[in-house]
Amino acid sequence: MLKKMRDEGEPEQKLLDAGLFMTCRLSGRDGKGSDVDLVPNGSTVPVSYSNLDSYCKLLVKERLAEADQQIGWIKEGMSYLLESRMTILRIFSWQELEKKLIGDAIFDLEYFKTITDYRDCEVTH
Repeated sequence: MLKKMRDEGEPEQKLLDAGLFMTCRLSGRDGKGSDVDLVPNGSTVPVSYSNLDSYCKLLVKERLAEADQQIGWIKEGMSYLLESRMTILRIFSWQELEKKLIGDAIFDLEYFKTITDYRDCEVTH
């Protein structure tokens, strides 16, 4: 939307009036979040048409990296759980492993209906 404003010839003052600075608010585990400078002293650098492209690139980069620590923890946990099993997993192709983990990818809906126990609902739901 910001680039569209510039490309359509909107006055730069309209962008400046939006009060954007070269910062980004990242969500925190507490839900409150924190402000991160995208450039040195970003909280004092207003976003203008001259630095708009840089702002957009830096903002996207920061957002994409926002969950890196959490993803690292997930990888670490998965690695810990699977470490002893990794050697055996390497002998299977991804298709063989998928079949061993979840069975056939094609489900027979009619069969599942016959073995499903319906409680407090109708079959049509």
